Amino acid sequence: MSERARALLERGVRLAELDRPADALTVEQEAIALYRHLAAADPDRHLPGLAKALSNVGVTLSALDRPADALVAEQESVAIRRQLAATDPDTHNADLADCLFSLGVTLSELDRPADAMVAEQESVAIRRQLAASDPGTHLPDLADTLLNVGVSLSKLDRPADALAVEQEAVALYRRLVATDPERHHPDLAKCLASLGSTLSALDRPADALVAEQEAVTLYRRLAATDPDTHGADLADALTNLGVRLSELDRPADALVVEQEAVALYRRLATADPDLHRSDLADSLTNLGVTLSALDRWAEALTVEQEGIDIRRQLAAADSQSHLPGLAKALASLGATLSALDRWTEALAVEEEAVNLFWQLTAADPQSHLPDLAKALAGVGVTFGELDRLAEALDAEKEAATLFRQLAATDPDLYRADLATALVNVGVRFTELDRPAEALRAEQEAVAIRRELAAADPDQYSADLAGVLTNLGLTFAALDRPADALHVEREAVAVRRQLAATDFGQHGSHLATSLETLGMRLADLGRTAEAPNVGQESVTVFRQLVATDPESHLPGLAAALISLGATLSTADRWAEAMTAEQEAASLFRQLAATDPDRHRPSLAKALTHLGVTFSELGRSGDALTAEREAVTIRRQLAASDPDRYRLELADALNNLAVSLSELGREKEARQALDEAEFIREDQ
Repeated sequence: MSERARALLERGVRLAELDRPADALTVEQEAIALYRHLAAADPDRHLPGLAKALSNVGVTLSALDRPADALVAEQESVAIRRQLAATDPDTHNADLADCLFSLGVTLSELDRPADAMVAEQESVAIRRQLAASDPGTHLPDLADTLLNVGVSLSKLDRPADALAVEQEAVALYRRLVATDPERHHPDLAKCLASLGSTLSALDRPADALVAEQEAVTLYRRLAATDPDTHGADLADALTNLGVRLSELDRPADALVVEQEAVALYRRLATADPDLHRSDLADSLTNLGVTLSALDRWAEALTVEQEGIDIRRQLAAADSQSHLPGLAKALASLGATLSALDRWTEALAVEEEAVNLFWQLTAADPQSHLPDLAKALAGVGVTFGELDRLAEALDAEKEAATLFRQLAATDPDLYRADLATALVNVGVRFTELDRPAEALRAEQEAVAIRRELAAADPDQYSADLAGVLTNLGLTFAALDRPADALHVEREAVAVRRQLAATDFGQHGSHLATSLETLGMRLADLGRTAEAPNVGQESVTVFRQLVATDPESHLPGLAAALISLGATLSTADRWAEAMTAEQEAASLFRQLAATDPDRHRPSLAKALTHLGVTFSELGRSGDALTAEREAVTIRRQLAASDPDRYRLELADALNNLAVSLSELGREKEARQALDEAEFIREDQ
């Protein structure tokens, strides 16, 4: 019977090597039954054989994707090995360490990282002793176990502890590679890839990049000689490297790496779709994000749509595994369609994402609530762009509610998202002419962003300035100009600091805030201060135009209109005329190349200029400017009456004043009658 048990054990090993795990399992189970019988009669002789058979069947059950059954076998094997090692450690400690290693792997597969770590740490302790006395035999096993401990620690959100362990493993693998590179280069590459992920979790992306670049170099060399074994490893390493380059704001470099990863996964998925289609979909998602970061939206769209087609097929076969990926990919596709101004298509995609996230959140709120909140925020923006403001408000309020729940349990992670959601709610209330409700949302957003900016000014000061600007406009809408002035001064102060350190990024925001502040000062009758602030706004815009006229000429022209208005309140009409003439000239130039965007602003500049000419007694020049303003606004009102007819009426009123000043009362009366008719018909 003993000989048959050994023969069955050996046959099971051979069948497993031939990739016949189901047949191996049958043989190994028979071997276990024989060894149980033998061990009952002679435990000293046959318990080692039973432990070995149990270990083998654990490996086979894992290969058959039965980790729960594998766990039972491995736990019994560990118990036997522990009993044997207690009486004869020199003979059985190495086998106990092996069993503990396998047990850790299985527990990790069952998503029990804490239990896995306990087994792995015991294995490390034993293997450390063994390696001290026989490094040639046991050092590779020690390195393997340290790597697994590092992975378990990372799963337990202990990256600092994982780092120390993985660094030791890397050092050991480097020693091993020096003596046997062919055997240990794959292990070193795997450990470097894991080390990169851990360094990234510790917010050390530059260090992570170094480790991951070395991993890619090693896997590239390995895949060149054995693509079947290492092609997938190279693709995985390239994926991680692309993510790291993106984190370091190097999207052009990330693009090259991710395109190679997609090409590899495409070949792998063609050869083995069941194993690699999901990887291909993930790599397409990453590539789409990088293309978007490079403003290559049309290419991103093509890539993301391919990824979604794959994810739909995967989710149809296994919804539990693949619906989360599909929902996230749909949300990303919605953002890409939005960037392409394809809002109706974006809405359909984003609503599908929201519906999927609701479904996923119902089953697992802890995992999917953040994604649901983000998807609702995205669909709210899209509703807003489609002028479906009530629906936008509903979505954004719901997003704010969810982010409030999340921030209550993890404020460090979600308070910034809550503040952004509240800002969006405030904007939507403003658009719906509900300023009192906008005020409440914006004040809460300001309070949160003040705290965030105090703790991390580099990251959050710009956001604080943005919501302060919104709050100022809301105070003004509520006829609280003094309160508006207070927060707008603060916005300017924040943006002045930001522009001092990065003028290219923050200069235009500073200029806009100064423009708003100047107008507010003028409204409050502070006519000595207002023009100076308005002039500073123009000065900042001129600096910006000097380096990037295409981006900043519209801002300069608008600031000149505002400067003219503030000068007018100070009765500095000649200076106002100079500013407004330049504004009209700039907007005329801009409207020649993009009339849809800039003709409304040209009409506004001409209207201001007409009033200023009248104040200076230049009625003929006023008439010329106002006639042109009326002509433009008549064209605009013909194409969009809801938006422009009242502005046309205002322009007709100004025209009537100039005509009357010139004694052309009949024409003035006609202009007034038309203006009155428009208002009555509105």
